[in-house]
Amino acid sequence: MGQLPKSKIEQLKREKREAKAAKKRKVATRERIVRFLIVCEGERTEPNYFRDLVKDRYSEVRSEEIVGEGRSTCSLVKKTEEIKDRLEHQRQLKFDRV
Repeated sequence: MGQLPKSKIEQLKREKREAKAAKKRKVATRERIVRFLIVCEGERTEPNYFRDLVKDRYSEVRSEEIVGEGRSTCSLVKKTEEIKDRLEHQRQLKFDRV
């Protein structure tokens, strides 16, 4: 009876390790849901941009409400804070990004 060549033995050991690694339990495989609040200055251009972005076939957006405020920058920041506080209070969920 002859022995297997050393390269064949190493290949069998490698295959066995890979098979064992594939059987291990996967940890934290659920995708994390990230909540965004986007408020924009324009009434038409920016809302249209975000609507098209949501319709993109690669988008995984679950729900959206897109409304242009048509405000200056300072008043937009104040309005954004109001919207954020109101929505977080209603839904009991915080936004990850504003």
